[in-house]
Amino acid sequence: MARIETYAALLDVRDLRSLVDLFIATLVETNRTYDFFVDWEKVRNNVNALKVEVGILGSIVGTKDPIAELRLILKRYPEAAKAIPILVAVREQQFKVLEDAEAGSKYADFHFGKTTYTDAEIEALVRFCSCAGITSLLTSLNTLRDYVFGVEVGLDSNARKNRSGTAMERVMYPLLESLAKERNLKIVSQKKFSHLQQEYGLKVPPALKNRRFDLVLFGERDNINIETNFYGGGGSKPEEIVESYITRNNELHRSNWKFIWVTEGQGWRSMRNQIERAFEEIDYILNIEFIHRGLLATILKSI
Repeated sequence: MARIETYAALLDVRDLRSLVDLFIATLVETNRTYDFFVDWEKVRNNVNALKVEVGILGSIVGTKDPIAELRLILKRYPEAAKAIPILVAVREQQFKVLEDAEAGSKYADFHFGKTTYTDAEIEALVRFCSCAGITSLLTSLNTLRDYVFGVEVGLDSNARKNRSGTAMERVMYPLLESLAKERNLKIVSQKKFSHLQQEYGLKVPPALKNRRFDLVLFGERDNINIETNFYGGGGSKPEEIVESYITRNNELHRSNWKFIWVTEGQGWRSMRNQIERAFEEIDYILNIEFIHRGLLATILKSI
């Protein structure tokens, strides 16, 4: 159960109910920082990785007969095929396409990463570009590189969920580094518990051996698992995560580990019963405001 005495030392709380009230009242509205929107370095690196291939295909831009030009380029520079998938926002270099949707059984298998192609394979690649609208696209662009850059920005938006999930970790990490240095603790992030056993010889909870963790701090005496997440809305996921973290808390306790859960987001407002249940079962649950008020530092110094 929540260590009320630890919370009460820094917060104006008297019991579990007032603690949950304060937790919900101090939840942040968003965890989006400026680097949430686009990972520009990754976008530039992905574009530069195909710089040569995109440059070769870019010679087709504005031509009157893009199909004939593409056929000629693929014969002379087969490596240029490597850049074809990104033009339809696909990263895979090999995939199948359903040729006959009605029959549902005829597939075409495309390989874009080869260094040589037969005439039949080149015709298949040209057919793909024609049917997928790439040859038409090439007649209407100004520069192919700028188009690919835009595609990469769009694909990077799919990674926002991961950036949102690690935002809490990024907020905490500088403080954790300072606190870990004070107590001579080592920090490991985003690994499986088995990694700690193999790399550092730690005794890990058997049931968690193949599970991943966000953060672990450990020293000569203390092993502490810190998990972080953010919920902008309600639904079944928070309910599931509460149950899983109660289980994790218990598994860690059985192996003399400590557990801290840092969670945020307005989604908890509509899930009060779930977060209240979590406080009843888990020793330490924090949000960003609680961290700013010194709870994380106090907890780490006391365990």
